[in-house]
Amino acid sequence: MASDTWSTVAWEVENEGAVTVWHKRGVPYTPNANRLQNIEIWIPAPKDTPQEAPESSSFPISKGVWVIYIHGVKELAAQHSSIFSAVAGIASINYSLSPHPQHPTDPAPPKDASKPLDPSRQAKHPDHIIDVLSGLSYLQSKARFGNNYVLLGHSCGATLAFQVAMSHAKWGPEASSLRVAKPKAIVGLNGLYDMPTLIHEPGDKHAGLKAVYEAFTRLAFGDDEEVWNKISPISVNRWKEEWEEAIRIVFVQSHEDNLVPYWQLVDMRKKLMASKADAVEVKELEASGDHNELWQKGSRLAEIVLEVVRSLS
Repeated sequence: MASDTWSTVAWEVENEGAVTVWHKRGVPYTPNANRLQNIEIWIPAPKDTPQEAPESSSFPISKGVWVIYIHGVKELAAQHSSIFSAVAGIASINYSLSPHPQHPTDPAPPKDASKPLDPSRQAKHPDHIIDVLSGLSYLQSKARFGNNYVLLGHSCGATLAFQVAMSHAKWGPEASSLRVAKPKAIVGLNGLYDMPTLIHEPGDKHAGLKAVYEAFTRLAFGDDEEVWNKISPISVNRWKEEWEEAIRIVFVQSHEDNLVPYWQLVDMRKKLMASKADAVEVKELEASGDHNELWQKGSRLAEIVLEVVRSLS
């Protein structure tokens, strides 16, 4: 079972600036995990702690808000140690990816037919969201932080973050069977919220990417346009019915993004306002640069995370 893998991955001691951090990398969260079905975890060590790691079987529990990032957060954890002064822990949930002909790990049949395809690159909806929910369920069973966390996602990760907040019954019985506390806050970074419109009416600036959007969507979600609408966060009409724990939603979108149109943020925000989610604060924070700059550089992302975490503390 996945729970048995916990003690097989050792805690590592890392010094991030003046902060000592305990780090577990690549912990599988599901039985027979592929190479992407894992979690990385960083926990700030108590002050004046000896420079030695905890026992591998232990999970040091600290009070406060957790930050959970869907698919990659190394730059944030490693280069911006100030964030550890405000959080109980940071985790990155990796998940199985869909095939893509332009991806360097494209699982198209290799020239050597004896070599198997990479199972971590064969995902199709609802595999992605089931992986994320499985990772959250596993982590929550260890850290016991309940809904006291901020869920962040970049691009498709933002789509998945909102899918976590949506009714899990939409993703089938396997998703419904997982025990997952939904977050207090979601931060969508250069996110995708309306797949059908992105494909059919991407706008003048991104019109040249229409074929790319469609190919990506079909590979990840199939050919049924009803599914494209169902998986899109913009399809939800009553957010407070699906996400009772909601306190805050933060959108971040660069106007310079050459992959995701800014109108994705605008339309999603309008839909949230129209859904009468009165108890939920919806806020936009500024960012600049191209699509991946937020996570590649990390400094602006760290500022955003600190602002959101402190607003919940």
